[in-house]
Amino acid sequence: MESSTKQVSALRPDSIGVNLVACAVACNVVVERLRPDGSTVSVAEIVVADETGCVVFLAKGDQIALMNIGQTYVFTNARVQLYRRLMRLEVDKWGSIAPSETPLAGPLNEANNVSETEHVSLVAESL
Repeated sequence: MESSTKQVSALRPDSIGVNLVACAVACNVVVERLRPDGSTVSVAEIVVADETGCVVFLAKGDQIALMNIGQTYVFTNARVQLYRRLMRLEVDKWGSIAPSETPLAGPLNEANNVSETEHVSLVAESL
């Protein structure tokens, strides 16, 4: 299990237990639906970046309200999943996201978007 803090450029499609410090730079709400019980289901793609690159974080529910553009966050025990062959950072019930008390030093690298590179799932290929 991985436990040290990683940089965005070191993320791989099978990364689990990822600890990452990154700044939210863009947000796009991709799903907002009303359930029969009246509650709302929301999913947003939030681009987070550090000095080595950026990745799309798939935020769900309360995670969306927590994220503010320009704020630095600490992602603990996150994982990387493939969605349509593209990497997405996710934080489930075993992980956490918290605002960082110190912003990232140095410029953010938004040019190296690791979520734009297509990957092949080895599990699907072996079937």
